[in-house]
Amino acid sequence: MENLRALQSKLRRRLNELNASTSQLPPELLSRIFEVANVVDIGGKGKHAPLKLALVCSLWRDIIYSSPSLWQFLTVRLNGKYTGPPNTIRLVEYHAQNIGTLPMKLRIKYERNASLAGVNNNVSKDQKVPILTFFEQCFVACSKSLETLVLENVPRTWWPLLSSSLAQSSSYPVTQLKLSWTEEGSREELATLFKNNSAPHLNHVSLTGQRLLFQLPWSQLKFLRLHNLVISQCLDLLIACPGLIEFHCRSPTPSFHSTTDSFVGQLSHSTTDSFVGQLSQAGSFPRLERMSWEFGLNIWDTALMENARFPSLKHLSWRRYASGEFLAQAFQGISLDLGVRNRFVLSLRALTAFECSLRLWTIEELCSVLPSTLQELILMGDNLENRIPFCLEFLTLNNVNGNADYLPRLKVLGLPDLHVCLQPIVLMTKLLKFLRSRRPPAGGTSSQVSPNGSSVFLERLRFSLATPKETAWDQSQLDSLQEIIRHGLVLEASKGRKQDKFWVTNSIYS
Repeated sequence: MENLRALQSKLRRRLNELNASTSQLPPELLSRIFEVANVVDIGGKGKHAPLKLALVCSLWRDIIYSSPSLWQFLTVRLNGKYTGPPNTIRLVEYHAQNIGTLPMKLRIKYERNASLAGVNNNVSKDQKVPILTFFEQCFVACSKSLETLVLENVPRTWWPLLSSSLAQSSSYPVTQLKLSWTEEGSREELATLFKNNSAPHLNHVSLTGQRLLFQLPWSQLKFLRLHNLVISQCLDLLIACPGLIEFHCRSPTPSFHSTTDSFVGQLSHSTTDSFVGQLSQAGSFPRLERMSWEFGLNIWDTALMENARFPSLKHLSWRRYASGEFLAQAFQGISLDLGVRNRFVLSLRALTAFECSLRLWTIEELCSVLPSTLQELILMGDNLENRIPFCLEFLTLNNVNGNADYLPRLKVLGLPDLHVCLQPIVLMTKLLKFLRSRRPPAGGTSSQVSPNGSSVFLERLRFSLATPKETAWDQSQLDSLQEIIRHGLVLEASKGRKQDKFWVTNSIYS
């Protein structure tokens, strides 16, 4: 009877597989679908996508266990004093075993005020693993394969455990670290993470917090992203990382409910003078190729622009940080000397991509200092709809008004989002004229020569037409724009999202 039941169960599973529409899909496609749907989350809710998917049928189970990429991502949520039953750590070890030679990406999120939920409520206290023990065991289990480590709001008292738990491994393979914290800290001695060269391959770091509380092997970093650190520390880290290839800095955004003492301190001339001295010694950053700079405080911006050189910089994003704009204006921080700005941009002869706010530069000022070899220009700013038509006219090649042909090798142009358009026909006329001057003729090829004698054409236009339905766009003009899109122009909305629909009176035109 047992053999008959086993055979019956096997036949039923096979029948379910044959009747399922997913059984007709190639295993490679199913594996890709599983990767997209994969959310591995060990915590209060007990989610674990690979194991749940493996329970559906034998076909899915075979695919799950033969796809190492499905075991690469793991999120562990820690809360309270204990976490889960003892077999949770075995699940972490199981991930490390199933990824084969692929690198693991581990995310540990500490939820201080979260309550234990789901399976944890059914486990007695003496069966649960102390949270610090589990925290250490996670690194020991992943020590041979961990490539990306994300620590969110983990208490600073736990950080020394990184070094102690990794002491068992002679070489820690982690290359990327993303760390965020909410504690403000003090000026006491900084904790040192990854002691004794325990992370020799670490080169990509992202930090989010108000004040730096630890030391890292800064000199070996190639990529550094900072969010919310005080400005003086952002620039100190730039100097401390001479090998950087990418540097991205987003400054603090003080709330109206907090005191402005720390913010005023960032504008201190004495602190800036000290930084200028260090920056003058550092001089040039020859390896830096990409940089984004988002605050706009006069003293610090000027110090950087006048004392640092970036001979290899190819991509620069320089814009005001909108959320801190009110306080910055209150302390005369937004207005930058035009001469300082122009001298700085003129020094960037390797620049191929530039992103900036039209509140810092006008299009005429920009085109007078940007290199003619620039390939990508992204213009930003709120409530600047009235400037867009002039920008398009200024950048039109062979302009009848006598303007020189600026940026003849431009391949990508980004314009501020358009939320209101009082003169849609005028705007679209200038847009179509601009595009026709920088695109091959209908039916032409990219190898043909453009109106300015170059074989370079505009490939992408980033322009969000988020206007109300009642905006009176001209149908024939939209037809012309759509025809240009059909012949190869890529139209993107904000942040690079592809866009191929526009509002026309009471309907959607696509």
